[in-house]
Amino acid sequence: RNEEISSAELGVNFKKSKVIKAALNGYYTMWNNRPVTGSRSVGTENYYYNVPGMRALHRGVELEAEYNLDKMLSVEGVLSIGDWRWKSASTSYITDENGTTIGEPVQFDARNVKVGDAAQLQSSFALRFAPVKGLYLKPRITYFDNNYADFNPDALSGENGGKQSWRMPSYYTADISLGYSRDISNKFNLGARINLLNITENVFITDALNNEFGSTFDATSAGIS
Repeated sequence: RNEEISSAELGVNFKKSKVIKAALNGYYTMWNNRPVTGSRSVGTENYYYNVPGMRALHRGVELEAEYNLDKMLSVEGVLSIGDWRWKSASTSYITDENGTTIGEPVQFDARNVKVGDAAQLQSSFALRFAPVKGLYLKPRITYFDNNYADFNPDALSGENGGKQSWRMPSYYTADISLGYSRDISNKFNLGARINLLNITENVFITDALNNEFGSTFDATSAGIS
């Protein structure tokens, strides 16, 4: 079945002042029939399956602001706070290529479990330096938090129903952008830009799957704390 999305947004922009500009936006989105994948070991075989009909609620607020200190220097900030949660419990059946049911049904409860693999808190701070017309230098620091592992439906059954996934460590990245543009005619503009991403070479986690190795996985012996 096709996905169904119902969404509402409300925002306000403040641009009357030459010194400060700001935009505030709120959103409320309900996803229906959102696909979810899982895996389960049956005997010596590992099977992957799809779960149809899942619902997820995405809601949050976003703020962008710019403050011009003078003609050459401005400060930019972004803040995004989200609350994304699954809203479904379901039963799934694993079948082989011939449609034969394999093993026991997967009964799981993902209600109020955080949607995974997306940082639900993001904030950034940047300085934009423009010494001459058309040329700018912008260093930026972006912070990521409230990022949860995606869930394996097989891990949310029985007493573990509705159990929250692993919350990944927060992290930040430091980036630098350098650009130049100029008008070459009334209709054409020529520009060039260079982006240096994660200049501090931070190591971080952006994607994970809860209970990916099953209940028999020994994290200690694998060197994971």
